[in-house]
Amino acid sequence: MKSTEGTTNPLDKSEYRITLLVLMDALTVESRINQLNKVFGASEDDFLKRQIWSVLDMLRYIALNMPKRVQPKVLDLSDPRVGALIHYCANGLTSAKPQWQIIAESNGWRPY
Repeated sequence: MKSTEGTTNPLDKSEYRITLLVLMDALTVESRINQLNKVFGASEDDFLKRQIWSVLDMLRYIALNMPKRVQPKVLDLSDPRVGALIHYCANGLTSAKPQWQIIAESNGWRPY
């Protein structure tokens, strides 16, 4: 998996790509939390951050309440929080708009 270093460029949509990799890869819960925290901290996309926060809440619950040996390495993709984050990131990646425009429009900006 790629590092989350350099995720602040709003033109390349790397935050969406990295988030999808983190969600789809077979990772430990701890590793997934760390990687999503890096994207969360680097992102200027408030909607993405809210979606990530929701998944982080779920992952933290798992980390605190399940022994490491039985923690899932693959996320339940049918979980609505995970599904919403996947949907948002996939739509962001397939959009013809640059990430800065996606962020601006989610904050109410509209082109003339």
